[in-house]
Amino acid sequence: MRVILRLGGSLAGTGSREREVTLGPGATINTLLESLGLEIPLRPQENRDSSRTRDGALITLVNGRNIEYLEGANTLLAEGDVVAIFLASDGG
Repeated sequence: MRVILRLGGSLAGTGSREREVTLGPGATINTLLESLGLEIPLRPQENRDSSRTRDGALITLVNGRNIEYLEGANTLLAEGDVVAIFLASDGG
């Protein structure tokens, strides 16, 4: 499946801010982040096995909706989804 990835601020560096990414079936935000070498930091009281939404320095949107209001890093992706990722410290 293909999704559109939009990187904001300093994550984009000097390259293109938008690219197409190919992922396997059943891919989640976490799958995408791992493929990019990024991670949403855990809240201090959580561990890696927690299914609760992780948050932190990265802000991640799927089709304009913050993953905090979806299934967090476990949000399933579908063909044609637009995923925007930026650092909270980059501002808006």
